[in-house]
Amino acid sequence: MSQQSSQPLPTTIKLTTVQKSLLGLLYRYRFATSTLLADARGVKISATNQSLKELASLGFIGRRYESSYKLLGKAARYYVAKKGLVYLSQDARYDPKILHAYYRSARLGENFVETTIQTMAVALQLAHLHPGEYRISTKPELVDVPHFRLTSPDLYMRRIKPIANRPVDFLVYVYLSINFVAVQAKLQAILRDMSDGHWESGYPSLMFVVADTAQEHRLTTIITKYLQGKRSRPELAIYTTTVERLHSPKTTRHDLWNPLPPR
Repeated sequence: MSQQSSQPLPTTIKLTTVQKSLLGLLYRYRFATSTLLADARGVKISATNQSLKELASLGFIGRRYESSYKLLGKAARYYVAKKGLVYLSQDARYDPKILHAYYRSARLGENFVETTIQTMAVALQLAHLHPGEYRISTKPELVDVPHFRLTSPDLYMRRIKPIANRPVDFLVYVYLSINFVAVQAKLQAILRDMSDGHWESGYPSLMFVVADTAQEHRLTTIITKYLQGKRSRPELAIYTTTVERLHSPKTTRHDLWNPLPPR
């Protein structure tokens, strides 16, 4: 009997609750570091590293560590590998379309991976700044929701307990670099979606997270000029922030976002 045929099938392997939780988080965010995973679970990083090591030895997760990471002070990036995807496919909570797309994770470009990592960091920090106030959903959790087919936000935030005269829904977009064409295309999609009128509680506020203040200024300029070019100015609530401001210990929930008035 060959060595390959003697190995247990992924679906027959018994995982611990912690290992299942880590796989679920990697499904939710696609890429993550051990630090982010430990933060998401509220546990020590040493325990997380041990569980990741066990999952890697089973072939359930992959580890990405480029030669440049050490010089840049970057940690390894983890993702669900083939055996892990087979294991998750037996659980109805995980969308087959998403799992199929994740077979390409090992071959994705560095910019995509970094944006995904930063999106997870943004989600966790927003949850820390607004404990218990919002339900935060990621792209895989929105794939079959018609509301998001045009706008495709990186994160969707919905207020758990609505407050009078306060926004209920938020579409969050994370950009590590600003591309004029990409931003303009996103705004076009948002305005088309807005014209459909399917948001009963009013159109969501838009929240853009960019790398630094220079990128924030460039984004603000692009959005302002785009909206000024419209005959009928849309009533959009738009806010911007930077990665640095988001993660600064001096930042409070009240000074995190810069408003960008549409008028």
